[in-house]
Amino acid sequence: MLYFPRYLLVLVAACITRASVVTSFKRVQIHKAPVLNGELPLRRSRLIHSSQNIKLPRLRTSARKANTLCSISLQAKPHLEDIAPTSTDSAASLNVKIQPTYMIIWLALLIFAFGFAPGEIGSQEDNDLIMKLISDPLAGDDVNRLWFAVWNFFAVVPATLACLLLPVERKDQWLPAGPFVFSSAFLGFFTLGPYVFLQDSTRSQGVVDSFKESVITDIFESRIFGIGLAILACSIPFVSGLFDAITADAASVLSGYADLFTTSRFVSVATADICILTAVASSLIPNDLKLRRPDKKKGKYDVAVAMLTLLIPAVGSALYIALRPPLIKDQ
Repeated sequence: MLYFPRYLLVLVAACITRASVVTSFKRVQIHKAPVLNGELPLRRSRLIHSSQNIKLPRLRTSARKANTLCSISLQAKPHLEDIAPTSTDSAASLNVKIQPTYMIIWLALLIFAFGFAPGEIGSQEDNDLIMKLISDPLAGDDVNRLWFAVWNFFAVVPATLACLLLPVERKDQWLPAGPFVFSSAFLGFFTLGPYVFLQDSTRSQGVVDSFKESVITDIFESRIFGIGLAILACSIPFVSGLFDAITADAASVLSGYADLFTTSRFVSVATADICILTAVASSLIPNDLKLRRPDKKKGKYDVAVAMLTLLIPAVGSALYIALRPPLIKDQ
């Protein structure tokens, strides 16, 4: 004996009942509900007899259940206009702009550091020099005074770059400035380079003039921080002993630094790095001045101001931070 599930018996009974009912009626009105957001259409049948009401058979409940099962099994075809657009074009909203000058400088630093710099990576001489700087960060032990001053400027130049990059960071920028700027205090232009040559890359095709605002950006934008940074930069030649050493015997200081540069990879790469950071800080000054004007236009002497800061490396850009006009954020 074959086994028929219950719902098959319900379907058969429903079909027989509906056939008997339809023959006794003259008109069938079917109202269809519109499709909303891809939902299944709801059907409501209103059966009107022409002359008199008739009694439905006992299987009318089974017929209703079968009709419900049939309507649920139907699959509604959604309209094309109701289909929500996917995020396949999310990459198209990324507007990548590369500044080739900064990218070339960054690549040149990498090639020099790992390919052409004098000395060996991780040599014992470099390790001893680093231990001297760490063990006596204020006096520098017997380290060359010019190199000790350069080493101390690694605390000033990254802070200057933070003052030039963080306050003018836009909300639509692709890369956040914070991780790259703060890591430059330890790794220099090696980590700052990608951010600088991708700084104009945005997440949308439109231009958003509003800047990101936070407590950190307010600190690096404040006049008090700029004045303190300038005082620190001006004090390094005296605190490090460079001024006294130069006045006493400038030739020996310069020759000692030249020997370090030609024998130590650590000193040669750090020297190239601090020079690049200083030049990049000066190159960012014209754009910083433009954003601080109400009309957001370049001035006649912006480039001249940037060139003047290079006359006193590291110190000049710190003086600019202390004297620059406030940033206009109302636009």
